Amino acid sequence: MNPIDQAGMALPATPASRATEYRALALMYTAQGLPTGLAFHALGTLMRQGGHGVAEVGLVGLAFLPWALKFLWAAPVDNACARWGHARVVGVTQALAVLACLALIALPPSQGLHATLAAVLALNTLAATQDIATNAYAVARLQGRSAGPANAIQVAGFIAGMLVGGGGLLMVVDRWGWQAAMGGMAALMLALYLPLALDTRWASASPNRAAPGGGDRPPPARLRDLRRHSDLAWALMLALVFKFASTAVETLAQPWLVDRGLSLSQIGLLQTLKLLATAAGGVLLGIALVRRLGNRRAV
Repeated sequence: MNPIDQAGMALPATPASRATEYRALALMYTAQGLPTGLAFHALGTLMRQGGHGVAEVGLVGLAFLPWALKFLWAAPVDNACARWGHARVVGVTQALAVLACLALIALPPSQGLHATLAAVLALNTLAATQDIATNAYAVARLQGRSAGPANAIQVAGFIAGMLVGGGGLLMVVDRWGWQAAMGGMAALMLALYLPLALDTRWASASPNRAAPGGGDRPPPARLRDLRRHSDLAWALMLALVFKFASTAVETLAQPWLVDRGLSLSQIGLLQTLKLLATAAGGVLLGIALVRRLGNRRAV
């Protein structure tokens, strides 16, 4: 990938090596989107369809906690990536995610509700942790002009995973049942990681980011360094307001669709169309607004 010259500096990446990095990002972000789709776009529907009340369906919001709070353990994960490499951290989290999917085979929402929620929460904690490592990899390896394609891959890969883990999973459950759906998700998570394990070129070279003072490794990441960002309060407020509204609506809509008599396949199709519309809106409206008005005014 990024060959190292005699002075110890990373040379420019070749098109082939850059394509390897892009492919690795796509695989990782897709894998991380699968548990998110299960938690936010499928689990509430399956709980309501299994006979649970609306109040119990509201517990699905707990699955959002790892994604909201992952900043608390982001620094240790970043430091682990710097010490052991992104590939090892991603490999461990991906293997544990496969095991969590296999455990969910025996935990259908219609039976052990709290056990199912605990397993889904654990699965999303693993996905959120891997997301930290994937983001660190993208920042370290893909800077400058390559950052734009990397961001597009992030959005596209994550949405693809959510489509399969949300609406796609509902269709599978409707046709073949919960056990087949969870077994299929475990197999898909494994299949997404196999190219990363078999072709390690994506993580074999030194990252582009240099350490301050010319050292071999950047300084350790620390949670308290967040205070250095002057717009931290604005970013937190924006994230909380947006995610609170979107998650609340999503959680309420799922049991309502079940109560209206729609089948799992019909709800899955609606979920898929909604995500595609969201992605199209982000591309057609979001990019244009940001370019014309800037980040804050566009929001």
